[in-house]
Amino acid sequence: MMFMVQTADVLAEETIFGGEDASYDFFGGPALKRSSIAGDAAWLVGGQMGMSMNHSFNVGFGAYGLATDVAAPSQANAFYPGRSLEVELAYGGMEIGYVYKPEKVLHATVGLLLGAGNCGFRDESSADPDEDFDRIDTFFILEPTLTMTANVTAWFHAGCGVSYRLISDLNVAGIESGDVDGLSLVMTLNFGSF
Repeated sequence: MMFMVQTADVLAEETIFGGEDASYDFFGGPALKRSSIAGDAAWLVGGQMGMSMNHSFNVGFGAYGLATDVAAPSQANAFYPGRSLEVELAYGGMEIGYVYKPEKVLHATVGLLLGAGNCGFRDESSADPDEDFDRIDTFFILEPTLTMTANVTAWFHAGCGVSYRLISDLNVAGIESGDVDGLSLVMTLNFGSF
């Protein structure tokens, strides 16, 4: 008859989530994106919040909206004559990311936003306050991001990087997904326990 004796150290099971060395931290903060929308330079503002698991895997939510006035593309005037149209854009969704060497003062994060949004036109120049002209359509978005982040303090991280918006087809005459797709310069400020 054979007896086996095992210690707790030998029986420690490795897991993706949990375990005695696992850490779960929360963070959030504003984000600013410089991009081109319908051929014009534009700023998008928003923010993100989430949870960091073991300082390397992030999961959370982000939301962004157009903060500057962007004139509608010239082809829109043919569809909506006599109006002073501006582009309207807002989107958000789930963000996931992997942080490479988070213990270093400067480290890289690869992320992905998967979500939905609205895009179209609005005309706020109408003299009739009861007239609410807008042509808006919903889209799906995929936005990969690469960011270099600096650990400014234990509770404050600042990042700078690039992202690329890819949206599904729009069903609004005068604007196409290609007018919204594009590269962005990204700046983030995150506060929390990292």
